[in-house]
Parts: sequence; structure tokens; C-alpha cells
Amino acid sequence: MGTLLMSRWLKRDDPPDFWNVENSSEIISVHQEYVRAGAEILFTNTFNVARLKFEERLSSDRALLLSQHGVRLAREAAGEKAYVAGDVGPIGTKNLKKVTPSEFILHYTEQVESLCEAGVDLIALETMTSLEEAQLALHGAVEGTRRKIPVLLCVTLNEHGKMASGEDFHPLLDIAEAMGVELVGFNCSFSPLSMTDPVKSMKDWPRLIPVVKPNAGVPGKSETLSPEEFADAIKQLAAAGARLMGGCCGTTPEYIRRLSSVIPAPRG
Repeated sequence: MGTLLMSRWLKRDDPPDFWNVENSSEIISVHQEYVRAGAEILFTNTFNVARLKFEERLSSDRALLLSQHGVRLAREAAGEKAYVAGDVGPIGTKNLKKVTPSEFILHYTEQVESLCEAGVDLIALETMTSLEEAQLALHGAVEGTRRKIPVLLCVTLNEHGKMASGEDFHPLLDIAEAMGVELVGFNCSFSPLSMTDPVKSMKDWPRLIPVVKPNAGVPGKSETLSPEEFADAIKQLAAAGARLMGGCCGTTPEYIRRLSSVIPAPRG
């Protein structure tokens, strides 16, 4: 979403979420392009809502409006061809020191509740960088969904296969399993193939469904994978055990089209 919106004049420091109201036609257009490319899950354009609200750049009413519009636009584009995931990004570990854990969970719960009320099919927590934030976000999401729809949790890895904070992610697998959350994996991160060993390690948690949503290369580097190279990396991740696959930073509908052609995944 961010990659395409920046190619359509969204400034890098402007919150994409505001376009749910201010430029909704562009949001629908992006969603539609991904549906045509074969995407079976659309992520709502709401990644920054909780973080922005936490930093007091949004009122509660405005945050709710952006979430509601984000779901409506994704649902309109999805029709009967794709599911809609309510996208929830990180509030930020620096804010953990400003509030109590209960207040931190509440911020996640409120956004998840608003997305659920707007009619999403699942909640997607992504780009979680620390064990503590991922655990609190997971509690907020489970509370907010009231266990009526699935929750997907993705953490971000560094080049060593650890969380971006440097922590081991495996304790989080135990936590997710204990909470009944089955969709767990990795998004963004250092590069697609840096997820290979972490995905393989998930075989020791057979009740979990491994998810991968990597970038099109290494963030901050000039080396960017082509759609064909990205699809080949996804094939390797599928061979390692990944069951749900998509694209994060730098990917476009063409990447998803290539991915869909090599990893057919019929709904049902």
C-alpha cells in the first residue's frame, strides 16, 4: 500500500491512513489492483492509526473514522474475491515507558474493536519489533476480537533471525499458542530469505500456521529483488513451511501476481 501511494504523490512523512478520507479513490484503486493480481487477503490502510492516536496526532473520533473508512474501502474492492484484514501496526516500544501495560493494551484493544465493528474478516498485527510489544498487542487483539475472528501476528526480524530488538522470537510462539492464536510469522524484516530458518524452526509448534510477508529486498539498500526473484524466494519459504504468503515494503501488484503464479492457493 505505502509503495504505491508514494508513487501517487503521497509524501514520505504523511500518514497514508489520512487518504482513507481525503483521497479514497486512490485507496480503492490500489486494493483493486491487488485483487486483480490474485491477492486473497487485503490489508486495510490503517497501519498507523493506533500509533498516531497514541502520539495525540488524532482524536479518538478521527481515529475511529479512519478505521471505518479503511475497512469500507477494502471491502468494496474485495467483493467476494478476497478477505479483509484489519491492519494494526506498532505503537512503538518507546511509548512503553510512558504508560502502564494495561493502558498500552487498551490502545490496541480500541483500534481492534473499531476494525471489528466495521466488518473485517481477521485482524493483522504486523511489524512488531520487540517481545514485550508483540505480547501486549496480542492481548489487546484477542480482547478486541472477543475471539470471534482470527488474529494474525507478524514480527520483524533482523539479519540474524532475531526480532528487530535483538530478542529471540520463540517465546512468542508459546504465548500465541497458549492464547489460541494460530497465524504467526514474519513481515518486513531484513530480506525474504532471512526468514527461512525462523520458518523452519516453527515446525516445533505444529498448531501454528507460519506466515511470511517480506520486503522486496533489503531495507535501505539499493539491491531490490525483481518480481521474479521475489517469487523464487517465496517458493523457498513455502518449501521451508510457510503457509500464508504476501509482500511488504517495495512490493507491488506485479510481485503478488508473480507470487500467485508460482504458489497457487485456492480458497476453501
